[in-house]
Amino acid sequence: MDKRVHSFFNVTNNYLHQSFGIRIRSEIVKDLLGSPVGKKMLDVGCGNGTISSQFINENHITFLDISENMIDLVRQSIDPRFSSNADFIVGSFTDIPVRNSFDYVFAIGLLAHVPSVVECLKKINTSLTADGYAIVQFSDYDNWLTRVNIRKATGYGYPINRLSFGSMQHAVSTSGFRIVKEIRFSLLLPGMGRLPEDVLYRYTRFSWKNKAMARLGTDVIWLLQRQH
Repeated sequence: MDKRVHSFFNVTNNYLHQSFGIRIRSEIVKDLLGSPVGKKMLDVGCGNGTISSQFINENHITFLDISENMIDLVRQSIDPRFSSNADFIVGSFTDIPVRNSFDYVFAIGLLAHVPSVVECLKKINTSLTADGYAIVQFSDYDNWLTRVNIRKATGYGYPINRLSFGSMQHAVSTSGFRIVKEIRFSLLLPGMGRLPEDVLYRYTRFSWKNKAMARLGTDVIWLLQRQH
């Protein structure tokens, strides 16, 4: 599966052709974490690095992605003033030896594309310090819109994981985490993807901030804490 994931994401525009979703996820992560200082962070499946690099001025971030082209984009985007705060790894997370090193691990847009969600979460757990946190995102397959979107998502070249809310609750518990905070967002109806980026951003941000709409959202971001 890793080779097919690499082939898809190494064509960076496959993921980056619409930026509003990355922008929203970045704002949600900022809302969850606030302004950490002096922390070590690992961004697994970092893409172009937008979500975690907002913290790079006061923290150290390791950017990891299976795509060398994505990592090149991250390198180009980092402010030279903070280059000493960044490390870069090209490869599959399952093959990288990491243990008890990070205060935060990001897994945004990752879990739909891994061979085993539970094994990935367990490795994230062992990558954290004793009091570390993980930030994970998934699209809830219990939501009918997610099921529609997955049926339409035929361009990957491999089947993406179908992650229901209940199965994810079980997976994070099995992997040694507890859910600290949850944010649900995204309520894009079929056909809305053709709207302009700014319209999609403003609509998606509203659907996150509006409590009634957020409850119907397809996507979930959890702040998880490692359990002792």
